[in-house]
Amino acid sequence: VRARLYSVLLANPIFIPVLTRTAGHHRFPIMEEAFSGMRTQPHIHDVIVTVQWRGRWYRFHIFVKNHRLLPMNPTVSAMVPGCQWNGDIVI
Repeated sequence: VRARLYSVLLANPIFIPVLTRTAGHHRFPIMEEAFSGMRTQPHIHDVIVTVQWRGRWYRFHIFVKNHRLLPMNPTVSAMVPGCQWNGDIVI
């Protein structure tokens, strides 16, 4: 699976490969390898977001880490002025 990483270590988002675990007909991403700061904040939160754009529906699985002791995410700050996000985001 390919995912988009908004990292605290990079100024721009990048695409990364994400390993998956298979259980029957379902595949589950192993997100721990994609995130930095696992000692500071070992928890990864996730949400599924559905968006309609130009008459089509798109579904995204978003994984996030946000903790005051994690570094500020420069990509989020550049995209949303005034917003401070401390941690990585993977979509």
